[in-house]
Amino acid sequence: MRKRTIFCKHFNGMRNDTCRAGIEYLSLGVRGGLEYPCLKRARDPEGTPRVKCSKCEYPTQEQIAREDEESAARFEKIVTARAAIVAHAKDHPEDNTIPCPACKTGVLCYAVHSNGHVHAKCSTDGCVCWME
Repeated sequence: MRKRTIFCKHFNGMRNDTCRAGIEYLSLGVRGGLEYPCLKRARDPEGTPRVKCSKCEYPTQEQIAREDEESAARFEKIVTARAAIVAHAKDHPEDNTIPCPACKTGVLCYAVHSNGHVHAKCSTDGCVCWME
């Protein structure tokens, strides 16, 4: 959780040229490292940001709690779907689709690899999709 409290809500990694709010890092004079305004620690000793950004906004504790709940719900859907895949694949190794146990409306396409990893995607938008 600490990581999410020290990064701007729009930060999407240093490998990108722009943040999720569309701000080009180079337009702010950012050259890398601790200069990113997206990092709370990118401040001088007095606490003033080294580089200012008009869109910089840090998540509230309520937003972080909501994200945690949503993430837990998504993970639980994956756990449910994965268990159904493993059970089905044991008796039907030639099949690679089952009714989706997570949303109960879509078709879950999957592959179980020789190392036991599962790749799967439901036909319903916003349902489960993962690779191990």
